[in-house]
Amino acid sequence: MKAIFEGLCPNCGGSISDERLSLGLPCSSCLPEVPKAIMEGLRRGPREELQIRVKSLLERRKKLKRYGEVARIAEDVVKFNELFLKAVGNRLWSAQKEWARRVFKGVSFPITAPTGLGKTVFGILMGIYLAREKNYKSYMVFPGHVLVEQALEKAEHFIEELGLNGIRVIGYHAKMGKKRKEEFFSKLESGDFDVVMTSARFLQVNFERLSK
Repeated sequence: MKAIFEGLCPNCGGSISDERLSLGLPCSSCLPEVPKAIMEGLRRGPREELQIRVKSLLERRKKLKRYGEVARIAEDVVKFNELFLKAVGNRLWSAQKEWARRVFKGVSFPITAPTGLGKTVFGILMGIYLAREKNYKSYMVFPGHVLVEQALEKAEHFIEELGLNGIRVIGYHAKMGKKRKEEFFSKLESGDFDVVMTSARFLQVNFERLSK
């Protein structure tokens, strides 16, 4: 027995069966027939590439509405996954993929996970990705100067590995000399950066400068 849910089709906002809803598909009015390969793929696992194909099917039928946003997020997840693989050597694991979806949806959310599960690496690579693909700026705040220094080194390593030398990452930590600190403030105030990294203490002391 199938259940029908009112107003939950991810494309038109109309009625949709429980099976289609669980698979993230649009309703039968938007897409009466779904290729068997897509249905089987959606049941098995990663959906992003299949959601992009569903978008194409809706476009052919001239029925594409809200599902365009679903596919946009899927496209970003696929691209970010490729960048992550190239930088780190492995793909996003399930929790990281969910974090990525939330970022691309524009949702504000906390990441709570034990040490060593990839929060910092995820944040650094997401900042690099958003700079490259969206021309966004990111600000990363760390508990102390040592972590800022380590994160800067990781970011520089990733940028070199990815061949993205145009991405501008700047940071401020205690071991920097006077000249580097002056250069940091000059770039910060002129907007000559894509990613900024500082300690929480730095944020407190320099809030007015950062707010600009």
